[in-house]
Amino acid sequence: MAASPSHKLGQLIGNLLEDLFTPLLKTLSQKSNIYLDIVGHSREARRGKKDNLE
Repeated sequence: MAASPSHKLGQLIGNLLEDLFTPLLKTLSQKSNIYLDIVGHSREARRGKKDNLE
């Protein structure tokens, strides 16, 4: 991952927007009965192996 200040600022902005919109998108996806793929959390991978996204 890049270490420049502009990259870090972009990551912070992206994380903020994701935190703001995720609850709204979750509600919308549940009402519409569609799948919402939320990246950034641990989940089980295929064949039972742990998938760490950190």
